[in-house]
Amino acid sequence: MKTRSGMGAERFLAAWAGGSVRLSGRQGRQCRGLLIAVLCCTTGLGQDGISDSVFHGTTPPGVEAGAAAGSYALGGFDNVNLFNGQLSLALPLLRIGGRGEAGYTITARIEQQWTVTTNACDECSPQPLPQLLAEYTNTGDLGDLENYRYEPGVMYGRTGLAFATSVSQQPGCEAGQPVTHKVLTRFTFAFADGRTIELRDIQREGEADTNPMPGICNPAPGSVRGRTFYAGDGSGAMYVLDQPFQEFTGWVVKRQESHVTLLGPNGILMFPDGTVYRIEGGGVVKWIRDRNGNRVEFHRAPVGPVQKLVKITDSLRRETVICYALLPCQSSNPEGYDRIRFPGANGQQRELRIYFASLGSVLFGGGLKNIVDSTLEQGLFVGSDTTPPLINEPQVFNPDRMIDKIQLPNAQTYEFRYNSYGELARVILPTGGMVDYTYAGLPGTKPSGLWTQNDRTTAFRAVQTRTESTADQVVSGKAQFQYAFLPSGACFGFAGCTVATVKSYTGNGAQFLGEERHYFHGQPFDALLMEAWTYPDWRTGREYRTESYDKFSQPLRAVQREWEQRAAVPWWTGAAAEAPPNQPRTRQVDTVAVAGAVGRLARKTFWYGPHRVNNVADVEETDYGASGAWNGTLSPGAVLRRTHLDYRTDLAYTANDFLSTSQPWTHAISYLPSLVTAEWVCGTGAGWCTEGLATVRTRTYYDQETPQNLGRWPGTTARPSLAGDWSGRWEVRAGTGRRETDGSRAGPGPWSSGSTTRRAACGRCTIRGTTRPRSATATTAWEERRRATCSRSRRRSRTRRTTPCS
Repeated sequence: MKTRSGMGAERFLAAWAGGSVRLSGRQGRQCRGLLIAVLCCTTGLGQDGISDSVFHGTTPPGVEAGAAAGSYALGGFDNVNLFNGQLSLALPLLRIGGRGEAGYTITARIEQQWTVTTNACDECSPQPLPQLLAEYTNTGDLGDLENYRYEPGVMYGRTGLAFATSVSQQPGCEAGQPVTHKVLTRFTFAFADGRTIELRDIQREGEADTNPMPGICNPAPGSVRGRTFYAGDGSGAMYVLDQPFQEFTGWVVKRQESHVTLLGPNGILMFPDGTVYRIEGGGVVKWIRDRNGNRVEFHRAPVGPVQKLVKITDSLRRETVICYALLPCQSSNPEGYDRIRFPGANGQQRELRIYFASLGSVLFGGGLKNIVDSTLEQGLFVGSDTTPPLINEPQVFNPDRMIDKIQLPNAQTYEFRYNSYGELARVILPTGGMVDYTYAGLPGTKPSGLWTQNDRTTAFRAVQTRTESTADQVVSGKAQFQYAFLPSGACFGFAGCTVATVKSYTGNGAQFLGEERHYFHGQPFDALLMEAWTYPDWRTGREYRTESYDKFSQPLRAVQREWEQRAAVPWWTGAAAEAPPNQPRTRQVDTVAVAGAVGRLARKTFWYGPHRVNNVADVEETDYGASGAWNGTLSPGAVLRRTHLDYRTDLAYTANDFLSTSQPWTHAISYLPSLVTAEWVCGTGAGWCTEGLATVRTRTYYDQETPQNLGRWPGTTARPSLAGDWSGRWEVRAGTGRRETDGSRAGPGPWSSGSTTRRAACGRCTIRGTTRPRSATATTAWEERRRATCSRSRRRSRTRRTTPCS
């Protein structure tokens, strides 16, 4: 169910919570209409501002940025979201890691996302209601990324509020003033490459609170949503706050000259592989820790008016230092570029340099334009295409912090050029080769890409072509993107779809190689009018069919995906197809191999466990079936293989898997809900795959050593925690154990072969060994090797060497 927005008293108003929101500097405006944005901050609240856009409350799939699931990989660093045409370039600069799995990749992200943010006037009181004023912004849902450049990610929150005009006298209210009607807070973690995870509270399963407090004219705390927030996308991410989060429903407007800084609540963000992000100090990451205790730490210092990342210490205590053009490492020698200095081989220091320039200095074709004007020849957008009055008067769009080039440690460079909209138009590679991009609006939008309905406006500037050229400007390859929105009759039984066609060319760009057609549920515009306390339909934006064609436009292959999700959240009463996302996952994949007009279908079916993480429990794979029309109804062949997997489900490994909110959270509980304990592979035959029918079976054991056994191999399993890291406890970490595999039997009966793979932790290192066949002698030899290796590792550690276990 979608609630359509419109002008009037019952208008849902939304919250921004990332980066910055640009507010007008004008004062003394007339007030009319209604628009409020509440930025959700720490429990003590922070700065709040007034704005509204399509990003209020949540990020609709149609305007999702970054390399979203299902994005089409173009090269090694660029992707296009085929559902909305959004181009994302994320150039990996430096991998921060060391020992273990803790770490991330420093990324140079270039992505332009225009929208229209509707602001209220600066100095309004609750009555009369503020005037709606439209302002064109190019910072997407995260706001200005400048403050978060080089970060592993940032946590921000958005509180959506709905208001209704007060009819009766409320405490502290006058008749006609707005009173809070709905309120919902969600948190979003944005990774360095632009991918995001949205988290909702477990206490109410993300349900909006109805009439939580007297109203906006009587500032007061709202509902308490508890400490635990979980991802509804099936990724298994969980955000646990230090303190219960209490929503705020009051009128709080603190005017800022240019920025609204959002403060994220302190807590820990956990992933199913045991990785933990500590969130502190305004939504930024203080450290990253893997399940074996390896930790990457982040240090920040004031750079101008904000705190920025200046040093990273990895698990081997190596330091990466970041200096900024606005605050060089040596203030007496301004450098004019950002610098990332890191240790190389033999202790030599190496560095990356990121240069910036104004848009006018790095244009590729065309010239600078006004943001808004009467025609596209003079402006990027036409002012009459937006319903509310404009804040932007004719002013030249010429930002001064566009990435100009990136210099690698070997002095080679990537260079970047842009069009008048600030969109990436050309990448010049270190080899001299070039990649060019062109853009246009999606079908159904204005020539500039603007889409407007009611008072909601955004821009869909979709990539149209990607052209690769050699250093001497000879075209070597080209991709062309076409977008269409089809009715239900052309969507293989679904009610409306988006079809993105990717055509590939080679030679001089004229020799056709083939094409792919990608079918998505819904259209990018579907969720743009929803209220900020609601959710988009769970299927919107998910790809369900892919077709491949050769250079003669003959079909080669088709892949059909059937999506499902767990039961709808408890509070949902609408249609199942319109329910909020609740761990959506692939139920079935049909692959059709085509020869001419004839196809044969093979099927792969998935079943999942009962937990909120999408752990695959059973898989069934079939052979190709009988021939038939490739785009008609086909049947799969006989079953070839069935696979069954079991997982650790005890509390010590799953952090209670969100299933109980009555028990208090304790950091002594590890979060490893996807540890496979058994895998059985069965051949043909009816029924589920069981251990008795398995032809291959594997069992994995974790953390078998106990604290009582640590006298033999100290530090191999349980360990005292790191300094300052919830000291004085033991923890499981799945770092020690063994895996036993039996195989080669036709059915029930004796096993003909087997092996054991053992894994042990030495301090924070691991060693691995395999014995074949399994025997007491081989096991004893392996344990002796483990003892000697761990001892050698500890001696190296005492001499401050960083040689890992071997």
